[in-house]
Amino acid sequence: MPPFASTGVILLVGLAGCVHGAAAGAPPESAGVVPSATDKPDIVFILGDDLDLASMVELPRLRGLIGDQGATFTNDFVSLSLCCPSRCTTLTGQYGHNTGVLANTGTNGGFAAFHRTAEAHTIATELRAAGYVTGLFGKYLNGYPDSKDARWIPPGWTTWFAVTGNGGYSGFNYTVNEDGRAVRRGQREEDYLVDVLGDRAGRFLEGAGASPAFAWVAPMVPHTPATPAPRYAGRYKGVRAPQTPNFNEAEISDKPSPLSGRGLLSAKAIAGIDNLYRKRLTSALALEDLAQHLVDVQRARGRLDQTYLVFTSDNGFHLGEHRMARGKETEYDEDLRVPLLVRGPGITPGTTVTQLAVNTDLAPTFAAMAGLSSLPGADGRSWLGLATGQPVPVWRDAFLIERAGQDAQEPEDDGRVKRRLPAFSGVRTAAWKYVEFDDGQRELYDLVADPYELNNLGGTAHAMFPELSRRVAELARCSGDSCRSAENPVLATSEPPLQP
Repeated sequence: MPPFASTGVILLVGLAGCVHGAAAGAPPESAGVVPSATDKPDIVFILGDDLDLASMVELPRLRGLIGDQGATFTNDFVSLSLCCPSRCTTLTGQYGHNTGVLANTGTNGGFAAFHRTAEAHTIATELRAAGYVTGLFGKYLNGYPDSKDARWIPPGWTTWFAVTGNGGYSGFNYTVNEDGRAVRRGQREEDYLVDVLGDRAGRFLEGAGASPAFAWVAPMVPHTPATPAPRYAGRYKGVRAPQTPNFNEAEISDKPSPLSGRGLLSAKAIAGIDNLYRKRLTSALALEDLAQHLVDVQRARGRLDQTYLVFTSDNGFHLGEHRMARGKETEYDEDLRVPLLVRGPGITPGTTVTQLAVNTDLAPTFAAMAGLSSLPGADGRSWLGLATGQPVPVWRDAFLIERAGQDAQEPEDDGRVKRRLPAFSGVRTAAWKYVEFDDGQRELYDLVADPYELNNLGGTAHAMFPELSRRVAELARCSGDSCRSAENPVLATSEPPLQP
């Protein structure tokens, strides 16, 4: 039985472009008592772990609960497709080259690097200064707490319920730092991490009283090993991973090395991909229960109409595309593209936003939701105006993608041995993707004609090279205002303020 069964489950479906969906524009749910318009809204942020956009087709309740009741972004991306760098970007609104975190480990990776470079100034510190109670529940950063005191609570958080070490990936037998006290959970069904996080975040919201609340809820699914909630065990039997045109790609000699040297995936490797795909879908089902519970909590509090609920993932995930069995951290859209759903005040149910959004935008958007006019140091911009239908005079037409070389690695087909990946900086627009590797290789894709990135034009004398290379150079060294200027259309001369 679902842990939140007493609150009920609403089955709402629909997402533009998804085959399982009903028509968009479902009527808004009743939200109970509406607080004073002068109150600051609550912000509930759910951050999935390695959830790719394509898997959202199998999560109709989640789409219906948030996207159909608000806005669905169809072109949302991360700039660096790896857990810790992406989460640091989400906390600060800064590209990885500005947070100083470009990897999960090493001198420029993990919690230790973020603690050293950027932890003192995050969206949590800004919202706390604005009068919010702030709580984090689940995964913070890879390597937390590292060599720091295990009781360490970063600045800005009034409630702290963070998983320590790597125990949370299995869903059971993990330890959390609960407001400075180590708490161990076991193997009982009620210890399943996603459910525990939902319960704890719900109690945080219930205890917020008259204070506006910011809840950062970070379950660790469908990250490998993708352990499902016991109630969902056995779902998706016999289901196979989608085989898109770039799955086990027939011709990859035009790809950069070492990818160009890979052989076709074996039958055993494809069977492993199918098995992991089933596990990932099954584990992700608990996210729907989590979101439903938090909506029910806010409805019971009379705060649902004054709550922004945002759902996304830290990065995408590839499963067989371009002959790569499983993983992330590449320049391809399977790894860069993530879901983004939002509902809340001023957002018309069934809204679709097609503009390019990036994870650098999340912290500035949270600041705008709270009524702040700016977020110091941010490279991104608030997309709240896009979601609410307000005029946004200038919006980006490009963004940076990047990968460090220090510990950039990808599992082999069997998931054990790892191979090195070259570092790169690149730019993605709606129509083009251009990537420059630190060893001199390059990639160029016409995304309109070639959305699956099958035909690398990097070895041609394409007319787009000079302009795209110039933009890469600007974005790779940008900071703050210069990032937004480099992202903007060439003829744009002004930058809109955060949209409150």
